[in-house]
Amino acid sequence: MADEKLKAVEAISSEPGINAIRTNLDEIRNLAKENKSSELPARAADLKASYVKVYLATN
Repeated sequence: MADEKLKAVEAISSEPGINAIRTNLDEIRNLAKENKSSELPARAADLKASYVKVYLATN
């Protein structure tokens, strides 16, 4: 569901912040698939930071 919503946003805008969210989201997905759970918290923090940057830039 989140992936679909992000794809909709990506279709409208290709800002660096949106691209950073996609990159971080893909990295988290890959880490989960590779069962690298010890690396997930750091990547989750990166993802959260990228969301916050986009949110603050749009308000």
